[in-house]
Amino acid sequence: MPLTDPAGNAPTARKSSRPAGATRPTPALFALYARDRWGQLWRGRLGALPHGAVRPWMRVAVVVAAALSLVPAVTHTVWATGSTAGMAASLAEGRGSDEYALEAVFAAFTVLSAAAALMIAFGLGRSLPLRVPLALAWLGSGATACWGCWLWLSICVMGDGAGDRPTALMLLTYAVQMITGLIVVATGARFLAARSRHPGGTP
Repeated sequence: MPLTDPAGNAPTARKSSRPAGATRPTPALFALYARDRWGQLWRGRLGALPHGAVRPWMRVAVVVAAALSLVPAVTHTVWATGSTAGMAASLAEGRGSDEYALEAVFAAFTVLSAAAALMIAFGLGRSLPLRVPLALAWLGSGATACWGCWLWLSICVMGDGAGDRPTALMLLTYAVQMITGLIVVATGARFLAARSRHPGGTP
């Protein structure tokens, strides 16, 4: 038997005071917003980029970043194999598989950043969706810049002992790692800003 109020009227459904979509988690809402707001920036394929989408100075910056990336990529790869050449004595002691794996990750992010930036700058892999190299460039360059900055700062405040002083190779590797990541980040940001202003033509 249906419930009724004292006046004999059937109860009506209560309207929710929540705004539409409030039950969705915030990350999902932001993802939907980002897709609607900036989705046109990464749609399409590399081969479909309009003429002039990548300015000459961007190509020069990417080539410089790729050339510089060889320094941290090679150094981290050497350290990932177990070599301690060019490392401070205090850091070289007690290294194990975790440290070797981390060095390999540093090298991979550096190579990933440079390779993805070169793909966008010179249209390599023209059949690939644009969002693939863009995502790889952002991931690789962000990790490269942040880790390079953190590592460089951390060795600058090492102890004053003879075995604690950072070597010239460590200072060079981490500084170049940071600079490489920042170049790719800045160039990528400029590329996206130009596409937002001129989505279908020359920036």
